[in-house]
Amino acid sequence: MLHFFNPGHEMAVLNSSPYYTPPVRQVKMRYDLAYLPAWYASENDFIWVEKDLPTDFLRCLEGEERSMPKAVSKQHIETYLSQLSHTKLALWGVSPSAVRFFEQIDQQYRLHLALPVWHEDYRKLCSRRTAKQCLEFLIAKMPQIRREIVPQYVSNIEDVENILKKNPGQYLVKSPFSSSGRGLLWLSGEEIDRPSRQLLSGMLKRQGNVSIEKALQKKEDFSLQFHANGDGKITFVGYSLFKTDVKGNYLSSLIASQQSIQEHIIQYISASSIETAKQFIMQYLTIHFAPVYVGHIGVDLMIYEENGTCVLHPCVEINARTTMGYLALRLQKRFFGEDGHAHFQIAYAATPGEILRRHQELQSRNPLVFANGKIRSGYLSLCPVDECTQYLSFVLK
Repeated sequence: MLHFFNPGHEMAVLNSSPYYTPPVRQVKMRYDLAYLPAWYASENDFIWVEKDLPTDFLRCLEGEERSMPKAVSKQHIETYLSQLSHTKLALWGVSPSAVRFFEQIDQQYRLHLALPVWHEDYRKLCSRRTAKQCLEFLIAKMPQIRREIVPQYVSNIEDVENILKKNPGQYLVKSPFSSSGRGLLWLSGEEIDRPSRQLLSGMLKRQGNVSIEKALQKKEDFSLQFHANGDGKITFVGYSLFKTDVKGNYLSSLIASQQSIQEHIIQYISASSIETAKQFIMQYLTIHFAPVYVGHIGVDLMIYEENGTCVLHPCVEINARTTMGYLALRLQKRFFGEDGHAHFQIAYAATPGEILRRHQELQSRNPLVFANGKIRSGYLSLCPVDECTQYLSFVLK
């Protein structure tokens, strides 16, 4: 299998053009973190990278008692032509532009890759409107879920202002197509200030409408990871616990056993409530995703507090792609024991050189201890780091 990391694929799906060019920052993230799929891929797989991996990074991988997938780039693709022939392509997220990118490589090198097929239905599945529909489905099945948490969709600023005036408070506005905390705008009070008005106007201009929902007093974020295998079935993969910053941007995922994560969640919500939500989510995915979609699905849930009681929000987002939560699951199973406990994190710095300094500091303070094929303690960068790196992905135990 050949893996490709293409973050921000929701915007490529919105654009729908095979010739879509992502924003510079997304291109940089794809470049810096290209080797990330290696940590959830199988040992005999290949990872598409923009340039060959540095020798010091390769030496680190080879010296830690593990066999890792091979990195392949255009510079040395000829070395692997026979091994790549008829290989299946696995994208982080399926979009017309990502499929076209590999169609060109496939034609140039006559690899006969098994490419994913783009379906127009995918566009709908990648929209936040689908999460709203799923939430309404769950509310019909689970009367204890508050209907007030369902977002409203509006197409102009006046509608947003009317909602704020009718029921003042803090609200969260979301673009239908965005991910990992992007495309969010927080509003409070009855009036929209000038900077927020400009941001809101841009969101409406780009996507035609936005959702708006009352802000909740969040306690915990977690996700349920599923897989649609192409034969009409949805498989539950596992739970993932993650953190975001105050603006909703993804920060980190917990690497721990499924038992530990479940024990943490049921401190707030009963195990039976979580299991009921999981079963009904699987029903929804089986009806709406399984007939057309093949690949990973991450459903984000939230535990929030209302009048001193912890309450479940059973469907905040649906991510029709591979997710950081799935990556954390695979890291735990492959590189940590059942008692392993660590954090997977993504960091960004706008200034070149800042990430390299942070990487070197973490290495110095947290030397890696690797034994019997497992990470026992310390810091490990999952992708190469140099002076130009702006995105860092790492585990710290």
